Amino acid sequence: MFRIGLSSKSNVFSEELFRAFTEAGIRTMEISNCSDGYAAIDFDKVKRLADASGVTLWSFHLPFKTHNEIPHDISNPETCEIAVEDHKKHIQIGTAIGIKIFILHTSGPKVPDEERKTWMEVCKRSLKELAEYAEQYGAVIALENMTHKCLGNTIAEFEELVFSHPAIRVCFDINHLLYESPSEFIRRMKGRLVTTHVSDCNLEVEQHKLPGEGKINFNEIVAALVETGYTGPWLYEVSYRVPQPEDDKYKLTCESFVKNANEIFAGKTPTKQR
Repeated sequence: MFRIGLSSKSNVFSEELFRAFTEAGIRTMEISNCSDGYAAIDFDKVKRLADASGVTLWSFHLPFKTHNEIPHDISNPETCEIAVEDHKKHIQIGTAIGIKIFILHTSGPKVPDEERKTWMEVCKRSLKELAEYAEQYGAVIALENMTHKCLGNTIAEFEELVFSHPAIRVCFDINHLLYESPSEFIRRMKGRLVTTHVSDCNLEVEQHKLPGEGKINFNEIVAALVETGYTGPWLYEVSYRVPQPEDDKYKLTCESFVKNANEIFAGKTPTKQR
């Protein structure tokens, strides 16, 4: 079935983190430190740890909040130029350690209704610039489908953004697609879908829960991925901590994700682990 991947989810990039990956049998990592920013990370160290442990640094989640007074909304006419330039810096950082896939949000959560059309056009221009910039480094932008009032919160609107440039690829965030068919999304993104964010929710609001804790039908999703020839990872974006503190409310380990994936791949409903 699909190789199992896991977002770093703001964990400290340590020998212990990479050891936890390898001991659980996980060989694919997404670098994600969106809560605190990336300035404090020693990316050369991350690369050394990954190489030593046999973990592939698969993708890099570009910032989507304001960090160091830099806004990262590529669709806001007032901030798009600053956001695009800062994203270019992160693309340089990521490709320097071998990453070829850069996850990008379409917009912030609050797009003014009366300006949605304008923001869509700004987003398309930003995407074109970033996609062509990434191409220079042998990399791709993987646009993430969104929820709330973000741009791309329906399949049709997201499709309009994705197909606005031939180099744009897709990250399917499963728990962001609240009201439409996941299998329909997968079929319509065929040929563009390169990676996933796997998590569960109640189909009313995004929650980033472990599959089995919400209402999403993951067996249907796996079937659609197989049908369309998807070759990327089954990459979880669910909060966990390494090492696990005693008061950790998440109570998940790297082994938890492997167990969960194997149950789904076997066509079972995943058991609750917390």
